[in-house]
Amino acid sequence: MMKHCSPATRIRAAAGVALLAAAALLASCGGGGSTSGLPSTVAGAWSASTQVAGASLGLVLTEQDSVVAGAGAYQASAGPSGTLTVAGVHLAARVTLQLSYDNGTKATYSATLQDATHMSGDFAFDGGSSSTVVFVRQ
Repeated sequence: MMKHCSPATRIRAAAGVALLAAAALLASCGGGGSTSGLPSTVAGAWSASTQVAGASLGLVLTEQDSVVAGAGAYQASAGPSGTLTVAGVHLAARVTLQLSYDNGTKATYSATLQDATHMSGDFAFDGGSSSTVVFVRQ
């Protein structure tokens, strides 16, 4: 025997089916935000590409379970050079790094992965100065 449903019940049922289909599609794609083409890790050697002439900044990073650690070296234009340590986090396309320089300076790098070899973001020093820096994977 076939049961007859009201139009409102049929609309609710159709909406429920559509919602389940959309949820299944999102789950199969890994969520709502696409990270296609982005690396699953930021581990490796990175070099800043937007530096003042004569200056350099290089990082070697490791990553485990989204936790980033590493070390690096810097050369200021007509100034000091030295080493630094790095601690941070990598979630989806976002990377946040805390850099501690051997001279006591501290900085935060808040970046977005652009592709498998580039991350771009704001480099903010404790003293208040900041700049946009692009790192390139080596």
